[in-house]
Amino acid sequence: ASPFRAGDAAEIHGLVRKPENNGKKVAIIEWLEKEERFKVEFPSGSTTKIKPENLKRVEAPLAPPVVREIEEEEAEKASPRREKAKKRRRSSSSRRSGKRARKERSQEQHGVPQVRPLDVRPPDVRPPDVRPPDVRPPDVRPDAAPRMKGVGKGGKGRNIQISKTLARVLRHTATSQGVKVQADGFCLVQDLLVLPDLRSLGCTVEDVKAAVQTNDKKRFEIKEDSQSQVWIRAVQGHSMKVVEDDSLLKKLAHSDPDLPTVCVHGTYRRFLESIQRNGLIAGGGISNRNHVHFAPYEPHDGRVISGMRYNCEVAVYVDLPAALKEGVPFFRSANEVILSPGINGTVPAKFLLKEAAHKLREKLKKEMSAGWNIINDFEQQRGEEMRKQVDTWSVNLESEKEAAVARRAEDGKRWVEKFAEVQRK
Repeated sequence: ASPFRAGDAAEIHGLVRKPENNGKKVAIIEWLEKEERFKVEFPSGSTTKIKPENLKRVEAPLAPPVVREIEEEEAEKASPRREKAKKRRRSSSSRRSGKRARKERSQEQHGVPQVRPLDVRPPDVRPPDVRPPDVRPPDVRPDAAPRMKGVGKGGKGRNIQISKTLARVLRHTATSQGVKVQADGFCLVQDLLVLPDLRSLGCTVEDVKAAVQTNDKKRFEIKEDSQSQVWIRAVQGHSMKVVEDDSLLKKLAHSDPDLPTVCVHGTYRRFLESIQRNGLIAGGGISNRNHVHFAPYEPHDGRVISGMRYNCEVAVYVDLPAALKEGVPFFRSANEVILSPGINGTVPAKFLLKEAAHKLREKLKKEMSAGWNIINDFEQQRGEEMRKQVDTWSVNLESEKEAAVARRAEDGKRWVEKFAEVQRK
């Protein structure tokens, strides 16, 4: 007979593998016949299996587990929101249970076998607590600007950002930000670097020089004086009135031997009627630029820097010699852009070569027509070649047919002769 019954109190003794449990009091739960051990429970609630010889009876009952009762004041402080949340969880759980029960009853009625998932839990495997060494990089701050959009292309994107900022400041906003600008457009680079626009880019003098050298349209000029001070200016496109044309630009005259033979301004069809009626207005009537911009080259010439956008629809040509004779001032910038402040801000419409107003459009039409002609000629040539090939194939096919008929006739004669010879034998 077992010396213990379920619920009896006992004390552990004589353990070798876990001697720390010796002397602890446990409660007997049940006798495990196959393992020949008692399943016991510690006061903490954990269970284990102990041999009978390692247990001795304890007459005093085990103290019940200590349960901390909630005091009345704490109960009053319990949040009503928590009670509502508990009720919602209970009601949601009961709804799910009811839904599951109805589903099981329906499956039983229709003879559907119920398959319950096995309660398989993965082992509690935790990775070792390995932490990298606390290595901090030295506090080194670069002189260049922080990374920004486009910087990952060898610095090209940053140069473009600096170039755009320089163009905006040197053409339009330098004086309004307190920078001293000379009549020829030059100002000190050091005065620009303290402005918020360039300071936010982390610009240095070397960055400005690099942006000037890599600018594809040659918008800027930079120089260094005898005191090693670096000066910079935009060569055209100003709206600041402090910049004087005679100091910044080269004035054109009717007698100049190198007078441009072409003076063209690119625009769009929707503006053409207004231009033909009122002339060309500096800034297009919507900006404060000091000049109308022209190109000294034909449209689509790779040397065009300013005066027309790549997607312009109409090229307006100006009679430059006639306009100069009438006293309309024209200038040429260092990057080969023709500029005119006009008369009271307008180049009169009478100097526009109206018969050439759609020259760009007509040129595109001619190019398209020539392209279609080339395509048509190619189609005709290819069609003729295909017809010749078909004729050649037809002749060859007829020859093959005739040869095949002749071969079949010869084969037939030979078989008739062989059959007659067999009959004679």
